[in-house]
Amino acid sequence: MCIQNTPKISDISEKILYIGKVIQTFGLDPKRFITAFLQSTHEQIVLNRHLWGAPIGWPSTFKVLDSIKTVVRKTTEGKSRWKAYILSEAKEILAAEGGAHGQFPAGNYYNSSKITPGFFDEEAKSERVVKLITEDMPFLYELLKDKLTRKATANHVDFGDSDSGNESNESEASQEPTPAIPSRGSTPVDPEERTTRNADEDAPFHHKKIPQDLEPVNEIYDRADRPHVISATICAVVAFGANRRDNALQIQNSVVLLACGVTERVSTFLNYIGLSSSRRTAHRAIQALGRIASKKITQIMSPNSKSPLAPIICIDNIDFEEAVHEKSVEKSSQMFHGTWGYVHVVDRQLLKKFDPSDFSLEKYKESILNSATMPLKPSVFLPTQKTSYHFQAVIKSQITDVLLKYIATAGDNMVNLRKNPPVIEPIEVKRPNITMLKLMIASDNSAQGMGEVFEGIMHQTGLTPAEFFSPLRVFEGDLGTCMNLESLRNQRKPSGHIENSLSSIFTLLGASHILWNVAQAVYLLHYGNYLDSNDLGAWHTLHALGRQYYIASCETVMGYPNALLSDEKVTLPSGKLQEVVDGCYQRFFSPDAFNALLDDESDNSASSEDSVSSKQTDGSDSASSSDSSEAPKKKKDDNPQYRA
Repeated sequence: MCIQNTPKISDISEKILYIGKVIQTFGLDPKRFITAFLQSTHEQIVLNRHLWGAPIGWPSTFKVLDSIKTVVRKTTEGKSRWKAYILSEAKEILAAEGGAHGQFPAGNYYNSSKITPGFFDEEAKSERVVKLITEDMPFLYELLKDKLTRKATANHVDFGDSDSGNESNESEASQEPTPAIPSRGSTPVDPEERTTRNADEDAPFHHKKIPQDLEPVNEIYDRADRPHVISATICAVVAFGANRRDNALQIQNSVVLLACGVTERVSTFLNYIGLSSSRRTAHRAIQALGRIASKKITQIMSPNSKSPLAPIICIDNIDFEEAVHEKSVEKSSQMFHGTWGYVHVVDRQLLKKFDPSDFSLEKYKESILNSATMPLKPSVFLPTQKTSYHFQAVIKSQITDVLLKYIATAGDNMVNLRKNPPVIEPIEVKRPNITMLKLMIASDNSAQGMGEVFEGIMHQTGLTPAEFFSPLRVFEGDLGTCMNLESLRNQRKPSGHIENSLSSIFTLLGASHILWNVAQAVYLLHYGNYLDSNDLGAWHTLHALGRQYYIASCETVMGYPNALLSDEKVTLPSGKLQEVVDGCYQRFFSPDAFNALLDDESDNSASSEDSVSSKQTDGSDSASSSDSSEAPKKKKDDNPQYRA
C-alpha cells in the first residue's frame, strides 16, 4: 500500500472511518487490530508499544482504558459486566498479595514459645503495621481506607438514641477534608492537643462562644485515625485467615486478652473470626515471657553487680478473685491475697553524681545513729531565700503567660519575657528500668506475711538469705507495709545475724503514696471549712476566678478598665510589659501585699472594736439617764393610790 497516495483528511471522524476501511480491507476489525497490536511479538510492533506502561506513557494509556470503561458502562448489563471484570482483576491482585512465609524475621510467622518483650514495644508494632500496609497487602488496605474515608452521598437519617458510641460530630467530620493518616497503629490523642483544633482558642476568655470550646473532647483516640486503624486491622485478619501462620496481631491480642481477664468463650469467638490466637497459644507466649523475666530478675539482683546501690524493690498487696462461672461442688470462686511489685534499677548516670560510699550499709547505719541526736531548728522547715526567689519567678511566669496570651504583645526583644517557670534540679528524662516481680501468694498485711514476702522475693532472685540481706535494701510500699516490716523487725530483736535482724532493710513510702499524702495535705489546707461560709479556701477562690484574676490584675496595673479593653491585643515595649508584670506581682502577690492586707484587717478589726465599745458606752449613759428619769415613775407607780 502506498502511503503517499493517502488522501488529506482534517476531521478526526473522517480519519477514523478511513482507517476502519483500510483495516477492513485486510480482514480485520478494530478489536482484532488492537488485540493483535498488543499481543504481537514482532520487534517493531513491540518497540511501538513499549511506552504504554511506562510513567511517560501511562496518562495516555489510562485515557484509553477510561474511554473503554465509558463505552461499556452505558447500559445496566454493561455496568454489571464491567464490575465483574474489575472484580476478577481485584481477586487476582488480592490472591498475589500476602506476607512472606517462614519464621520471623525471614517471614511473618511468630513462634509463641519464642516471644520476647520487644514484640510488644510500640516501635515493633508500628513496624509490623507499616510492613503490612505497604508491602504485604497495600491493595486491600487502600481499598478499605478509601471506602471508609469517602464522603457519604446518602442523606443524613436520624435514628434517635443510638448505642453505637459517640457519633455526635460524625456528620461534621465527614464534611472536612481527611488529613493524611500516618502508617502506624492506633494513635491516642492528648486532650490538651485536641483543644488546639478549636478555631477560637486564641480568642480572649470572654469571647469563647460555647462551653464545649473551653473543655477537651472526652475521646481516647483520634477520630481521623480510625479509617487507618480499621483498614490495617482488617488486613491483618484477612492475612491470618488466608495463612494461619501470619499471626503477629493475633498473638499480641491473645496475650492482652488473657491478661485482661477475658473469658475463654469470648476468646474462642475472637479466634474464630481471626482477631486473636487460641488460648493455648497465649499461655505458651506468657510462659516464654515468664522465663525471660525470671532470668532478667536473677541477673539484675546478682551480688556481682557493680552498682553502688542495690535495685529498689517496690511492693504492694493485691486481692483478686478467681471467678468460676459454672460452679459445682469441686469448682467455686476463690479469693486470693497476694503481693505484687517490681524491681527498679536506678540510672547509673544519676548515681555517678554521688559518692558511692554514701550508699553503703555502714553509712546508712551511721546516719540512723546520728539522727537520734541531730538538733532540730525551725529554719529547716522554713523556705530559704533561694526557694522564695523561685516561687516569685513561678508567679511572674504565670502573669507573663496570661499577659502575652490575652492582653498585650511584645513590640521588641529587648527584655526576655519568661513564660515558663524556672526548672528545679532537672533530671534527664529516661525510660525507667523496671522489671515486674512474679505474683506471690503471700500478703504483706502482717508481720508473718512480710516474712513470707521476703522468702518469695529471695526465691525469685535466686539469692541466699546472707546474699539478700548483706547490702542496703530499699523497699517502697504503703504505710501499712512499712509498719508491718517494722513490727517484724522488732519481733526479731535482738539478733546477731543480719538475715534475721533485718537491719539492712530501709523502708519508705512509694512515690504514689508520697504524692497522695502531699496532695491530701495541700487539699485539706486550702479547701477551706465547709461549715463556715466565710472560709471558702484558696481552692474555691482560684477555681472560681481562674486566669480571669490574672487578667484583671494586669488590667488594674496597666490602668485599663475591663470595659475599655479591646478585642485585639495591644502592642507594648518588652520593658513596659516587664514593668507591668513586676507591678502586678508587687501589688497583689508579694509579701508586702500580704502584710498590707493583714494591716488592713487589723485596722478594720480595731475600728470595729472601737465602734462597738463606743456604742456600749453610749448605751450605758443613756441607760443611766433613763433610770434616773424612771425612778420617780417607779416610786409613783409603787404608791397604791396610783395603781389601776
